[in-house]
Amino acid sequence: MTPRRFTATLGLAVLVACGLPPDATSATTPMTGTSGRTAATPAAPQRQMSPLGLLPASFVGDLPGAGGMVRWQIDLLPAGRHQLRRTFLNRPEPNRFDELGHYTLEGRRVTLLGGRDGPLLFQLQDDGALRQLDRQGRIIGSKLTDRLLRMDVAVPIEPRLELTGLFTYFADAPRVVLCADGRSLPVATTDEFRALESAYTTARPAPGAAVWVQLGGLIALRPSMDASQPPQATLVVERFGRVDPQGRCEGLMADRPLLGTEWRLPAAGSRAMLRFDAGRVTGSDGCNRLSGTAKIEGQSLRIGPLAGTRMACLEGQAEAEAFGSALARAQRYAIRGEILELLDSGGATLLRLHAAP
Repeated sequence: MTPRRFTATLGLAVLVACGLPPDATSATTPMTGTSGRTAATPAAPQRQMSPLGLLPASFVGDLPGAGGMVRWQIDLLPAGRHQLRRTFLNRPEPNRFDELGHYTLEGRRVTLLGGRDGPLLFQLQDDGALRQLDRQGRIIGSKLTDRLLRMDVAVPIEPRLELTGLFTYFADAPRVVLCADGRSLPVATTDEFRALESAYTTARPAPGAAVWVQLGGLIALRPSMDASQPPQATLVVERFGRVDPQGRCEGLMADRPLLGTEWRLPAAGSRAMLRFDAGRVTGSDGCNRLSGTAKIEGQSLRIGPLAGTRMACLEGQAEAEAFGSALARAQRYAIRGEILELLDSGGATLLRLHAAP
């Protein structure tokens, strides 16, 4: 196998390990990593360059914790998903904990969402590393290490953790949509799977219906049912918990409603926010109060005309103007858990807002 063919094969294996289609990297752009070499994968011409560059990306390092050093690995995946493993080096086993969730990228700030410790904040550095920030988004200022270095080649973890999801079994093809990050995975038909299958068959309201399940499992590469396809990320059931026909996903996968939610711009110190109600939108651009009409049809959204106060702001005027311009251009919206994205006619993100607690 030639070096070029080997590199392409390795890249494909990394993608399927993350449960991604083989062309997932086409939505990303090249960047210079810690080695100083630039990835050669071309960006789709309609995409804007992301500071993160080619995804998936793995970041590793030891950071100080309350009881000693903690070994971190963060995998940033396409579609705004992440995997996190923390190993507490000074503790006896079990000392390794895995999490799944989403992340946001605001400028060069990466925020991991969905973990048990709440949002985790990092700043992307010029050399490709992630620098840990405190909960207010400030540099920690300790003499101890605060950086996770980007690996030259992503090697995603195989998470082992407690999971909930929406399980379906139809035409001998069991699948689960994970509540933690919305990923849809095939389920391996191992011995432990049989307890899940039996409980699902009893609880399902109709053949092929989705039922909420709780279980312990491993997400790992397994052979594809289609022998012509490469191995794919698969949920391996290790411990069946329970099923609940009335259950539903909570947290990040439980999308907040567009109407009645206060959506805030997550930039530090910003007061910009929006609230949509039936046919109306109110809020602030960070400088002046806003109010006006909002036409919502399915995922289509047209905002305005807007009226507002006319205060002159010593600070935040540029942000206010950019905020207003984005609202005027918005034609669609998308909600993923706690995140609202306003999109233009081509699907590009104009604004990303977070739901208020």
